[in-house]
Amino acid sequence: MFVRFKTGNRFRRIPRTVLAATVGAMLILAVTALTSRVAIHMQEQPERRLIARLGEVYLDGLSASVAPHVIGGRRADLQRALERVATYHDGVREARIVIRSPEGEILADLKRDALSTSAAPPPLGAEVDLAAAGDRNRFWVQRPLMVGDEWAATLSAQLDLKPIRDERFTAALKSLAVNAALAVGLAAASFVLLHRLLAPLKLLESALGRAAAGDPQPVSLVAARPLNRRILTLLREYNRMTEAVVERRQMRLAQAERLRTADLGRLAATIAHEVRNPLAGMLNAVDTARRYRDNREAVAQSLDLLERGLSAIERVVETTLSLHRPPTEGQDIRKVDFDDLERLIAPVAARRDVRLDWRADLDGSLPLESSVVRQIVLNLAINAVNAAQAGGAIAVRAAAVEGGLVLEVADDGPGIDPGTAGRLSRLDLDRIDTTDGGIGLGVVVLAVSSLGGRIETRRGEDPPSTTIVVHLPARGDTAATDREGEAA
Repeated sequence: MFVRFKTGNRFRRIPRTVLAATVGAMLILAVTALTSRVAIHMQEQPERRLIARLGEVYLDGLSASVAPHVIGGRRADLQRALERVATYHDGVREARIVIRSPEGEILADLKRDALSTSAAPPPLGAEVDLAAAGDRNRFWVQRPLMVGDEWAATLSAQLDLKPIRDERFTAALKSLAVNAALAVGLAAASFVLLHRLLAPLKLLESALGRAAAGDPQPVSLVAARPLNRRILTLLREYNRMTEAVVERRQMRLAQAERLRTADLGRLAATIAHEVRNPLAGMLNAVDTARRYRDNREAVAQSLDLLERGLSAIERVVETTLSLHRPPTEGQDIRKVDFDDLERLIAPVAARRDVRLDWRADLDGSLPLESSVVRQIVLNLAINAVNAAQAGGAIAVRAAAVEGGLVLEVADDGPGIDPGTAGRLSRLDLDRIDTTDGGIGLGVVVLAVSSLGGRIETRRGEDPPSTTIVVHLPARGDTAATDREGEAA
């Protein structure tokens, strides 16, 4: 079994174009061998007819030689006549001649060798089927000798046609040799021709293999030298597809760069805002401490204010690092992650005069990549803050359910565009508008896709509102999201 498996692997490694050319050549060899076999089989019937004609001619001559002696009843002369007949032959040689009376009595019998002696003559009055007797080169022929309307005797002769059959066999061998040579020549020519014709397809096969491995490259039409207009069209269409794939990849890279730049901009704005407020108070504390350095109470209050400001800056730095550090396998999401997110989103909402309603119902941890989940919540919450009007409100909910986590972000803005909502539900990143507020939605689609989740959108009309619900399955339980999707 090991050998068969190894041979199968070798067979699969052979290029399909080489296999096609080889199969074509072998088919030509097989057809040539089959036609040669059919031709040899068809020659058997003419050969039997030739033997029958030779037998008739031979019996005609034998009848003329022995008829007078049979009529006269001279057996001694009849035997000598048979011996004289046996001395003259040209191509046809008799091995045995038997002349019998109508009653079956042997009137004369000429035997040339031991093999003919052991061969019994055909029954009287029987049709001779020209079957080989003794060996494949000897055949019986038989005819009644008629004198007027009277049956005088039966002539039976065993003919040895070996010289004739050897000559025909030699001719057949020469014919087979010529056919074999022609077949090999045609097979070699067909292999070369098919291999040349399939050379462009071989290039295409290699190109498709590279494309499947993630490295699509166009096929050189000059190197391919296609001999067929359809093959040329096929190669041109493949090159067009390759160019489209490369262009699409470049667009996705540019899109990813825009998303990264937008994230960095948001991060910088958030950090600047969060750090600026404590810094202002800390500078005031330093100024107060210098001005009232002799007032121990004022200096202590200033130091306390400096400590609180530095602690606030430390929390901002730690929260930012936890949000944007590379994901670590096995780092589960916890309630403290949502607390950090709340501290980060709250100042942004306050700056835009948007009321934030935040609730995270988690006990312990969930087997979900915390960095990816934080990224989803952060982008959805910032988009909701931007969509809400001044004096409006947003709500962020996180709840652990059986098999995963459900995130819900709602705002009282003008409502999400129906086309964008449909693309979010399909996780269609290519159609998400990445300009302005759509950048965060592109990040959300990528993150949800990486976790095997799904997105549900709801739009209110009176009053207008938008609710985005994200269902994320825990690691190893993607069937939970499927069940939720079917229930929905």
